[in-house]
Amino acid sequence: MKIIRRTFLLSAATLGALALPANAELILDWNTAALNAVQTTGQEAPEAARDLAIMSTAIYDAVNGIDGGYTPYMNGNTGGPAGADEQAAAAAAANTVLESLYPALGSSFATLYADELATMPADQATTDGVNWGNQVATAILNSRVGDGASNAATTPYSPSGQLGRWAPTPVANGPGYQNPPTLPGWGNVKPFAMTSGNQFVPTNTIDITSAAYATAFNQVQSLGSISSSTRTSDQTATAYAWNAPAGTVTSAGQWNQIATQIIHASGVDTRTQARIMAQLNIAIADASITAFSATYANDNWRPITAIAYGGDNVNDYDGNPLTTGDAFWSPLIDTPPLPSYMNVNTAIAGAATAVLKAYFGNHSVSMQADTTGTGTFTTLTYPTLDDALAAAGMAPIYAGTDFSYATDAGLTAGGQTGALALTLFQPIAPVPEPSVFLLLLIGAMAMVRRRRAAF
Repeated sequence: MKIIRRTFLLSAATLGALALPANAELILDWNTAALNAVQTTGQEAPEAARDLAIMSTAIYDAVNGIDGGYTPYMNGNTGGPAGADEQAAAAAAANTVLESLYPALGSSFATLYADELATMPADQATTDGVNWGNQVATAILNSRVGDGASNAATTPYSPSGQLGRWAPTPVANGPGYQNPPTLPGWGNVKPFAMTSGNQFVPTNTIDITSAAYATAFNQVQSLGSISSSTRTSDQTATAYAWNAPAGTVTSAGQWNQIATQIIHASGVDTRTQARIMAQLNIAIADASITAFSATYANDNWRPITAIAYGGDNVNDYDGNPLTTGDAFWSPLIDTPPLPSYMNVNTAIAGAATAVLKAYFGNHSVSMQADTTGTGTFTTLTYPTLDDALAAAGMAPIYAGTDFSYATDAGLTAGGQTGALALTLFQPIAPVPEPSVFLLLLIGAMAMVRRRRAAF
């Protein structure tokens, strides 16, 4: 995948070059505040995805409860005060959620909240909007109490020690250093739209003695090695750009940044922004749950372990005659400490792309990314969302951290959670005014009388 490195200005042609109304950036500003919190607190991608979904659904229900027009996320979040300010409601909902989820960072949210309220009229509409936004956010937060997120990191999990199964992997911290498995219970977290965490988990498994496994093995062994001679400089940049570990905005945050740039350029109104971001983050959150459910259920080993067991000219450790191992092989990027066979980053990418394409078509993409692993950010552009998705899908292979069957499974499941999220928030048909009903009734009665008179 060829990456273009240059400063990129998104076109406003998609959805029309609409003039941005006052405070049009409010929802996007809160999204940025949430991503800053994700980075500051060092969350993992699934944790970030959950919190972004909580905030986004609260904003959506707060706005939609005033304006109506679409089904709510929570059935109780309807019937907001007539004439209430939707942006005051959105700001209050976002502030309430983020202060609850990131209490140590409350002062930064309070500052943003105060700045936004200062631009709004000190009238009843603003007061009603604030009260309604707080009420909706509290309901959303209460619905997530006990959702399984708080104990996902401490869920019991022990490596089986069996051939083909996951084993703790070394990292660059030093010889013998290994991180504990990441969030082994996240697959049990309550989904946002799915019926269960395994709704889109693939039922097929990987046979490490098969030709398909050998193809994936040989691909990552060649392209993902720290000393690879086949990986291009653009592919190396792709590996780092889409890695986004804890301590960054994570892959969930990357796709939120992409979404906000496209939304900004397209000039959609507050109501539409709220709906897009809610569907985006519901899709991403459920994709993360799916990926972790599949990952720990399938419990497959990662390339760094698999390649060590690939065998040599004498021994065939993995039972596959088409693989040749290398006990000294190392990946370009440290392997994340969790099993394989559904890559969470590609699941998130598939989910986000499905939602964004539904609204904006195959839009161009611009993103700020660390393409060297040194903390220096570069602007990357992709001609289409599909190009960005393809890059994200190949990144774990170039990084040497995962197999193609795991990344492909993620892309598929992400597409499914994206499609499911898009079924939410359906338009509500307007209810005719009583006078309209009366006219219809009179017309129907007149037709009946005419027919009777004809006989």
